[in-house]
Amino acid sequence: GRNSTALYHYAQILGQLGKVEQAIKYYELALEAKKDRIQISVIKSYVTLLIDSQRYPQAQKILDLYRSKGGITGFLMEKEYKVLDRMLQRKSKRS
Repeated sequence: GRNSTALYHYAQILGQLGKVEQAIKYYELALEAKKDRIQISVIKSYVTLLIDSQRYPQAQKILDLYRSKGGITGFLMEKEYKVLDRMLQRKSKRS
């Protein structure tokens, strides 16, 4: 458990420093370290980093993955999810 927490905090710091690629790697490691649990704080922070970095398809993919697990996560970051969905639909219509 502590390993996951350390990975998560390191990912946050990397994100704050603008080291997005490295931060993504550590968010993935943090989620993998406790894959038997849904870590809502980690997921929210990760998705926020992706959105702030304009990696919208990747953010939506992460949300889709965890929202599909049902229960409370079925509505995880609902507002952000709807915005991403609209943005990506508009983008695909332009292509």
